[in-house]
Amino acid sequence: MSRLLLFALILLSFHACLDQIELEVDKNLEQSIIINGELRKGTPSVIEVTISRLFNFDLVSFARIQVQSVTLIDEAGQELAVRRIGDALYRHVFEESDSIKIEYGKSYKIRVITFEGETVESAYETLHPIPPIGQLYADIDTRVQLNQREEIEEVSSIQFSIDASVKVPNEERKALLYWKAERTYQVTDSFPIPNLISKTCYVTADIAVDNILLLNGQELTRDTVARFPLSTVALNFELAEGYYYSVYQRNLTAGAFEYQSRIKEMIERGGNMFEPIAGRIPTNFVNIDDPEDSNILGFFSAYAEDTTHLYVSPEFAGISRKLCPPIDPPPFYCPAICCDCLIEPGSSVNKPDFWEF
Repeated sequence: MSRLLLFALILLSFHACLDQIELEVDKNLEQSIIINGELRKGTPSVIEVTISRLFNFDLVSFARIQVQSVTLIDEAGQELAVRRIGDALYRHVFEESDSIKIEYGKSYKIRVITFEGETVESAYETLHPIPPIGQLYADIDTRVQLNQREEIEEVSSIQFSIDASVKVPNEERKALLYWKAERTYQVTDSFPIPNLISKTCYVTADIAVDNILLLNGQELTRDTVARFPLSTVALNFELAEGYYYSVYQRNLTAGAFEYQSRIKEMIERGGNMFEPIAGRIPTNFVNIDDPEDSNILGFFSAYAEDTTHLYVSPEFAGISRKLCPPIDPPPFYCPAICCDCLIEPGSSVNKPDFWEF
C-alpha cells in the first residue's frame, strides 16, 4: 500500500509540472529591431551592418529590414554613406579616396534612419591596436564516458588552444580578446556512377557558433597566457584528407566585450539556481527621437583583426577512412557531397591561400 501511495504522489507531481505557465510578453516585442554593425580595420578595411527583426517565434520576425540610410561617422564629424548590397546587408570596402580614414585611436559610430523616419545612433567605438596573435596547438583528448547503451567507451577529440598576449602595442590598457574559429577541410567527391568526374573541394565553416571565445586581459596579473583553450573538435571524416583550424583574433572595447560576455552567459545558462539572474543584453544604440525607446537592440563595434592557421594531418588525427566513396553505397542513392562536393555550403575548388599541404 505504501508503494502505491508513493507511486500516486509521483504521478501527481508530474501532473503539477505539466501545468501551463502563462508568461507576460512585452506587447512591443514584435517591433524590436536588431542592428549589428562591425567596422574591421584591415587591408582593405570594411564596414558591414545588418538590420533585422527580433525573433519572437513568428515567421515574419525572421525578415530582414531595409532602412532609408546607414551612415558611418568619425569623431571629427566626417560622414560616409554605407550602401545596401543585399537583403538588409549594408557594406562598404574602404579606399584611399574615402572621406573617412580607419586608424587606431580614432572613434567611430553609425547612424541608421528607418523608413518610419526615426534616427538611431550607436555610441562611439574607439579602434584599439591588437596584440600579435600567438601560436596554435592541437592535442588529442581521449575521455571515458557512457554511451546510449550505458556501456563504457573511449571518445577522442582534438582540443585546440593558443598562446595569447594581452599586451597592447602603444597602450597601457590590456587587451579584451575575442576569437572566432573556423575550419577548412578537403574532400574529394567520388561515387561509382557513370560519367562522374571526381574533383577536390575545400569546405570552410564556423566551429561551434554558440561557443564564444573570450579572454579578459585586464583580470590577469601577467601579459601572457599559455595554451588558452579554444575549440574541441570531434574526430570524423572531415580530417581524412587534410584540415586547417583558423583563428581570427580581435581586441574589443569594454562595451563590445561586455556585450559578447552577456551573450556567452545567456548561451551557457543551465538553469542552476546559483547562476546570475538573466537580464537584458546591453546595446550601444539609442533612438535619438525617443531616448526611452527600449526596442532597439544589437551592437556596433570597431576592431582590428589578426589571423593564424594550424594544419591537422590525417595521420595526426588517426583518420584514414574517407567519406567518399561510401562503404557499400546503395544502388540508386548518392550522398550529396560525394556526387558533387561543391553542393556543400562554403565549398570551393580553389585552394585557400593559407593551404600549404
